[in-house]
Amino acid sequence: TSTRWYAARVVGAAFVLGLLAIAVVLLLERAPRSGWRLAGFSLAAMPTIVFIFAVVNASAWEIAGGLVVAAAVLRLSRPDPPTARTWTLITIGATALAVSRPLGPFWLLPFALLLVVLVGWRRIGELWRAGRAPKVAVAVVAVAAASTFLWVRLNDAGVPILTDRIDDAFRLAPSDLWRVVIQIPAIFGWNDTPIAIPWYWLYGLGLVAVAGAALVFGVARERVALLLGVVISIAAAIFIAAIPFEMYGQRYGMQARYVLPFAVVIPLLLGWAPWLLLLLLLVGVGSGLAAAYLVWRVPDPAEVMPPAAAGASPAA
Repeated sequence: TSTRWYAARVVGAAFVLGLLAIAVVLLLERAPRSGWRLAGFSLAAMPTIVFIFAVVNASAWEIAGGLVVAAAVLRLSRPDPPTARTWTLITIGATALAVSRPLGPFWLLPFALLLVVLVGWRRIGELWRAGRAPKVAVAVVAVAAASTFLWVRLNDAGVPILTDRIDDAFRLAPSDLWRVVIQIPAIFGWNDTPIAIPWYWLYGLGLVAVAGAALVFGVARERVALLLGVVISIAAAIFIAAIPFEMYGQRYGMQARYVLPFAVVIPLLLGWAPWLLLLLLLVGVGSGLAAAYLVWRVPDPAEVMPPAAAGASPAA
């Protein structure tokens, strides 16, 4: 009934808000220049994500869990030792990510890799030896991930791998990247309602400019982590587009929400940028926006959106 549907939306939104609160706590805990970290968090909370959070969709829990784990990576990269409360908050977010959707457990691996890049193996050893809390956290998250693997195995064990389609799937998958790029900042409804074209230019060019500044002015480990985050996001988008969408000819096309659980770490890694740089960025992008739009014709986002399946739900 409609009452139960709206009740599910309220409960889901409340859970997501709780995860967002945890992400903010972890992001600001013992953080230098905490205001810049909030700027990165605000950049990560894109309109697409806000829309997904407001509907009944398992991707909402997955993306919110990804935000918590991304914030946890930044928190653990700081020299101050995490407290038992910190490990508890990390466990909640990582568990939500691991059980939300079948891909959830896989996202834990690149997050762990980013942490190693940021702090090194020696610091990882120190974190592991810091009492019982980190060991309990890892155990709980491992059990959550295993339960997801088991559930997928029991429900999708009969799905064959079409080996004869693998080459074609990966050949076609890169063509889906433009759709992902369009959908990441803002897409609504049944993936058929974009916003004004200039806004996409503003967001995209702004993100590229801030990322460029981070690569120029960041320390070596931050540069490597940022590049790794971008590369993993692109590679994951290609892989997910290939399997299962292109391989099985799914009626649903590749969607940005499938890579957002990890891609949200990129704006968080940019959160140290000074406000002055952001203001100069907006002025520069705003002045060049009209000229860029006249020189290059940007396809209407509706042209690259997957056709809405008949009778499909936006929460599919």
